[in-house]
Amino acid sequence: IYREQFDEKMKGVTGYIPPDAERLLDKETEILERMHQLNPGDFQLIMRIANNYIHLNNPERARDYLEIARMLMPRNPTVFYLLAMVYGLLGDHEREIEYLRICKKLKKDMDRKRYYGRQ
Repeated sequence: IYREQFDEKMKGVTGYIPPDAERLLDKETEILERMHQLNPGDFQLIMRIANNYIHLNNPERARDYLEIARMLMPRNPTVFYLLAMVYGLLGDHEREIEYLRICKKLKKDMDRKRYYGRQ
């Protein structure tokens, strides 16, 4: 019963995953990785796997998948934002700041294109 009370109190805390949900997320990630082997160029799949690893507190594996995503979509600001977050978790703050700057620039470029139209 104490475990259930703890899980209930922790629901709103960022980064906390109840044990049952963590097991399911881990299983989902295994399945997604098998799917990735069949379709290695699927950007959305790669991002889903990376997000799962972030939630599973495995920044090393998240970084590996985000670096693949960066190669596939080098102008996607979300990829750089997540890479910055992961490098921050890994303690590489120089790279974290570098990727945040790139993310900001890409976001500005996207907003400018959206405002002025495609050129």
